[in-house]
Amino acid sequence: MSNQNLPNSQSETASETFSNSTESTSVNQPNQLANSLGYWIELFKQLFSGEYRNIILAIIVLLILVFVGILTYSVYKPKDKPKDYPKVSTVEQKLVRIDFEKLELALKPEEHRRGLMFRDSICDRCGMLFVFPEEKELSFWMLNVNFPLDLIFMDSSGKIVKIYENTTPNNADKKYVSESPAQFVLEVKAGFVLANNLQEGQVVDIQYLQNQGVNFVWFNLAK
Repeated sequence: MSNQNLPNSQSETASETFSNSTESTSVNQPNQLANSLGYWIELFKQLFSGEYRNIILAIIVLLILVFVGILTYSVYKPKDKPKDYPKVSTVEQKLVRIDFEKLELALKPEEHRRGLMFRDSICDRCGMLFVFPEEKELSFWMLNVNFPLDLIFMDSSGKIVKIYENTTPNNADKKYVSESPAQFVLEVKAGFVLANNLQEGQVVDIQYLQNQGVNFVWFNLAK
């Protein structure tokens, strides 16, 4: 045996040792995994077959119920309702009923033209309701009206759109305009609006007024 062959023999021995060690490690890894898995399987078997079985099942059922509840709430969660902010207005909307001792109805164009002309006065709770076929801007004057009036313009719903108080008698120059579409006009003695606390924006019960109404009276001019 020569000196050159000795190192080769040692190298082959070391290589075989390393190879055996590697093979041993590779074999041990599946065995360790199998042992670990078997441990947990055995542990679960013991838990579910022992005295803790009912407790564990109850915990699992509870967790499932909680999960289902959270899922259901997220799907069917009620939407937030929009906040109802109060409407701001200068006059509170409310239905107003006005009682009269005598209320004449002016329904025809010739009755509209005559109105309360040529009369000396009317009682404090008397008046005339002008009824027009439809809403439009209306204009009144006080020609041949011998006493001051309050004028109340109302739209088709009865909402008071314009009020004039204490008009000037026998004045053909000044016009009293509704400024908004109106269908009804109430002429009453001056001071009526103040006495009954009537304000623009209030809604008058028109049907209640008409139920009190009487036919237009043509004032006799002969003296």
